[in-house]
Amino acid sequence: MAFPALNCDEVQHLAAAMADARRYLDGDAVLHLQRQLTGCAAADGSNGPQSALLAVLGVVAVIEQQARQVKPDVRRGLLTVGARGAEFAGWLYRDARSPDLALHWCDRAVEWAQEAGDWPMQGYVLLKKSQAAWDERDGLRMLTLAQASQTGPWTLPARVRAEAAQQEARGLAMTGEAWQHVERKLDAAWTLGDLLLRGRATTPCR
Repeated sequence: MAFPALNCDEVQHLAAAMADARRYLDGDAVLHLQRQLTGCAAADGSNGPQSALLAVLGVVAVIEQQARQVKPDVRRGLLTVGARGAEFAGWLYRDARSPDLALHWCDRAVEWAQEAGDWPMQGYVLLKKSQAAWDERDGLRMLTLAQASQTGPWTLPARVRAEAAQQEARGLAMTGEAWQHVERKLDAAWTLGDLLLRGRATTPCR
């Protein structure tokens, strides 16, 4: 596996960590892996999802292997990164129209996020699973997953909350709920979106 985004010292650090994870794998190595995922996202935009998927699966495989032999605090950091990588893999598989593999990686993302104590990621993945249910036109599952993403013990960014509210409105419509219920959720989504836009408009440029 190549690490093109790392300099020579970082590559040596990560190589040592992979050879003796309990001794060398630390916060810096976790940050290196996080940077690899950022590079994978860039590859998705420039080289297409297939290239990005191979790189993401490589990073996730390293995390899964090394997380078995590190100290608990490092394991939690690895699994936080792994949860994000697994969610990204799920999205890429969904884009490739492989729903079973997409669901597998979303479930893995939730599992790792739970172990790492990353509550917002759990809510975010529930929203992604709700959006995947739309592909199957499973309105009830789409509805309950969108509702769950909004009611857990986490705080999601306004943009994600707006997406979840919009997704819930779709689920309500698909399951035959009264239009006023659908409209109420759409209004909530619009309000969140408007607040987000206002926040951006008033944020000074740097």
